Amino acid sequence: MPDKADFVKFLTTDPDIAKINFKFLSYTVYPTGYSGDIANCINAGHIGITRRFSDLGYDDTGGSYIPGDNKYSLSRSFDLTKVFYQIILVHESTHALQDYQRLGSVSRAEAEAVAYVAEAVYVQAKGYSPIKDPKTHLPDPIRAAADTVATAILGGSYLVPPHLAAVVTSAVKTSPHYGSLPPLLSFNGVG
Repeated sequence: MPDKADFVKFLTTDPDIAKINFKFLSYTVYPTGYSGDIANCINAGHIGITRRFSDLGYDDTGGSYIPGDNKYSLSRSFDLTKVFYQIILVHESTHALQDYQRLGSVSRAEAEAVAYVAEAVYVQAKGYSPIKDPKTHLPDPIRAAADTVATAILGGSYLVPPHLAAVVTSAVKTSPHYGSLPPLLSFNGVG
C-alpha cells in the first residue's frame, strides 16, 4: 500500500505537476497546491490515505478523495508506480486542493471538470495517452473535452475560456456516472 511518503514524494518531485496551473471559472489550480498545500497536509496527517476492503461499487476508479473525511480512498490494486494511478492521484489531489481551498458547496459538474482538466494537463505534459473508457476502450467524452483545454493551457493560456469550460462541464453533466450523483459537492476544508 502506498503510504503518505509515496504520495508526498510524487506530489513534490514530479516535474510535470508544476505545469498544472490554470483558472477555470471561479476555480484556481496552481502547482504549489499539489507540491506544497496538499503534500504538506498529507505529511502532517490532515489528509489520510486508506484502502477499500472491497472495490464493489467503485469499478475502474482506482481511487477517490472524500472531502468530508479528508482522505483518499484507494482501490486494493492502487499502485503509484503505474501511469493509470499517477493520473488518478492528480485528479483526486485536485479535489483535495478544492477542499483545502474551502470552496463550500459547489457544482459537482464544475468541480469534476476542473479535476479532469488538471488530469489532462498532467497527461499531456507527460506525453501519456488519455485514459480510455474501460468498457468501450474508446476515448472518454469528458477526457476528450478536457484534453482540448489542456492543449490551450500547455500552450500558454492561464484562463480557461468560458465556452471551453462549458464544454467540459457539460460532458460531466451528461455522463451516466455523474448524472446519477447529487449535483453538489461540499468542500469545507482540510483538517
